[in-house]
Amino acid sequence: MFSKYTLSRLVTSILAAVLSVSLVSCGSSGDAGLPAHRPGELIVKFRSPKSSGKIVAGLKARTLPHSLPYGLQKIVLPAGKSVSEALSELNSNPDVLYAEPNYIARKSQIPDDTRFSEQWGLTAISAPQAWDIATGSSSVIVATLDTGIDYRHPDLVDNLWINSAEIANNGIDEDGNGIVDDVNGVVIKEGIVGGNPMDDDTADTHGTHVAGIIGAAGNNAVGVSGVNWHVKLMAVKFLHGPLGEGDLADAVTGMAYAVSHGAKVINCSFEVAGSSKALAEAIDEADKQGVLVVSAAGNSGNNIDHSIVVPASIRSANNIAVAATTQNDALPSWSNYGQRSVDLAAPGGMNTGDPSGILSTVTLFDKNTKQFLRYRTTAGTSMAAPFVSGVAALVWGAFPDLTHRQVRARIMNGVDKLSGLTTSTITGGRLNALGALTATDLPAIFSVTPVAPVRGEIITIRGVNFGSSSGNLMHGGFALPVTSWSDTEITSVIPATAVGGTVLVNGQGSGFPLDVAIKPVSVALSASLSDGAPPLVIDFNAVASSPDSEIVRVEWDFGDGAFEEFAGAPLTYTANRSFNDPGSFTVRVMATDQIGRSAVATTVVTVVADASKSSGSDSRCFVATAAYGSPLHPRVAALRNFRDRYLLTNMPGRLFVAAYYSASPPLARFIARHETVRSLSRMALQPLVWMAERLA
Repeated sequence: MFSKYTLSRLVTSILAAVLSVSLVSCGSSGDAGLPAHRPGELIVKFRSPKSSGKIVAGLKARTLPHSLPYGLQKIVLPAGKSVSEALSELNSNPDVLYAEPNYIARKSQIPDDTRFSEQWGLTAISAPQAWDIATGSSSVIVATLDTGIDYRHPDLVDNLWINSAEIANNGIDEDGNGIVDDVNGVVIKEGIVGGNPMDDDTADTHGTHVAGIIGAAGNNAVGVSGVNWHVKLMAVKFLHGPLGEGDLADAVTGMAYAVSHGAKVINCSFEVAGSSKALAEAIDEADKQGVLVVSAAGNSGNNIDHSIVVPASIRSANNIAVAATTQNDALPSWSNYGQRSVDLAAPGGMNTGDPSGILSTVTLFDKNTKQFLRYRTTAGTSMAAPFVSGVAALVWGAFPDLTHRQVRARIMNGVDKLSGLTTSTITGGRLNALGALTATDLPAIFSVTPVAPVRGEIITIRGVNFGSSSGNLMHGGFALPVTSWSDTEITSVIPATAVGGTVLVNGQGSGFPLDVAIKPVSVALSASLSDGAPPLVIDFNAVASSPDSEIVRVEWDFGDGAFEEFAGAPLTYTANRSFNDPGSFTVRVMATDQIGRSAVATTVVTVVADASKSSGSDSRCFVATAAYGSPLHPRVAALRNFRDRYLLTNMPGRLFVAAYYSASPPLARFIARHETVRSLSRMALQPLVWMAERLA
């Protein structure tokens, strides 16, 4: 037997051992790069309903009969058709506004730990003092987009929303909305809509716990009190079972239900894997109807200025993103945060099941104590968000004439400023119910775009209460020139001497942190090949730089129109892809730095049916060309593993791989045109592949 060292030398010396490696990726990764989604399902918005039938038929797909709001359609692909392939086709069709996977939504994961018996969170936000002014109003409806609500819970039953147009349990759809007996809300599962939103989350009755924070009946000598003693809680159940899992299609359907049935606030204590235009559109539609959305920032301990968490990362004027704080007013290590993406923090606790968590309503059987629980502590940003939803309802109950954006402004202007939150949230503060109730209509900035402009660049400032006439605009203590002004939007130009600082309107209210860059982010994209016959395997390399910051994220679009972050980025900025179908594909790479600035570079890949029609300057790797269509083809993956393990880990090996890529194209084209040479090449590759497999 050869030693591994001897085998390694043999494989390396034979040219390609190698190289190839790269090619080995000839096999398409299918949908592996996509975040979790319903297999074979897409959410699509067509430019015109007239064109949808023909496009769906062309995919040999089918449209599900369950209608979605906002002109969206859910389609199911035929067996053998990957979601990635369908996305590529649909997003390149001018009759399709957008297409995206039907992403999986899950309740925000909660840190696992112990128990508590007092509601310290209410004291932290000065709720007792706020109750001297207002205790809530039954005219305000708050929807929980969650796992449902135990509508039999004794501390919730008096504050449940009741659909007055329905008669309970008679099996008749009195209000004609297509849902039978939706008396306390709605349940949606894979497009099937029903009227029994009972919380079936046996792990922690997540939705019931959230509902109790917002509006467990107060001053009734039973259990706990919500932020509101009086409110109407609408159960919109789209998450199911102990995992608390649902999908994107059901989330947008649930949001549309809440809006159409009078909800003023929608609490979103869940996360969706991946960015979503459909969910963003649903939130924008809610904005048009004057509905406030409150979103948990998530529990991964990440800075979501750099990594997207939906719906919290959707920067709509009506969407408030919320981080968590502990009993000591600190940001727990698991809470997501973001100086330009998270508006404020609220009590979220530290550990589930002990006094450091948030006590609220549940319906659980404790297997350890063999006891039936009606109250328990839980921790997470899922608990922080309903504190904010509760305060929004409290403010609206006291001041019903306020707009939803004015309510948001009062919440942001009423926070308790905390040094530990200065660089973690936009406001730099933790929720204060009394502060929100007593705040006046001061300016509040919701967003500034671009997030990190260069000097001389135009910026747009959006928010509310700016005033109808031009006032004073400051950045880091220096005046900014005003080019346009309205009560909700201001434009300006960053001066040549500007540096970082907080943007303020008229020197008061809630500002917005804004970094200024001297030079923009740059990214360059190169490809080992630009054209060839299928399967065309290409290595892409991106070189990104940010003169003022660090590159924190690199995302790739391999021709399907959507950016995705892949393993290996941003450390190596390399990617490998196989293109199997003829056509032209625009490959893009987007680099984002630590302060949120991005740059995009593109290149076009052309796949031709006949290798002889490819350009003279480029072609495929000759190992992949020789192996394609034979039993050897899947085995050449061992050569790629060899490259990654033995060649790319040292300078001589990297030089060898670079030389291979330089010499390979003409050999590949020659092999592609001469079947006899292809057969001989396969024979020569057999021992190389065998040795590489032994080294694996």
